[in-house]
Amino acid sequence: TVNYTMINDSFNLIMIGVSSDWEEREKKHKRKGWITIDAKPGSLKNEGIVKDVIKHVGIKPLPASTEIFQITPKLVDILISLQWVGVKENKKRILTKDPQLNLDLNQKSMGFFFEELQVEKNKLS
Repeated sequence: TVNYTMINDSFNLIMIGVSSDWEEREKKHKRKGWITIDAKPGSLKNEGIVKDVIKHVGIKPLPASTEIFQITPKLVDILISLQWVGVKENKKRILTKDPQLNLDLNQKSMGFFFEELQVEKNKLS
């Protein structure tokens, strides 16, 4: 089991997760545009503690997700204080938005989520 951190530059998002089949999970996320920051041995318990602290300070994941968050300096500092996988070593990379991207993130994010919701809906069918 590994704990992992991934980012999506196009949407300025960070994903913190856990997986018992990291190789397969990483492939799936990379196909959707996620970039691996780091992955190390961990546990569901570690992930739960981190998400509980994040929730306690009032930071919410994006709708329809428990592991995807908007990247903010506050969130990054919390993840560093909790020693979450790869965040301290990659703080600058995580907080640096791609200067080439000049996107309306709200519009782009809505398209992304409608796409994700359709995928989930298809799984239920």
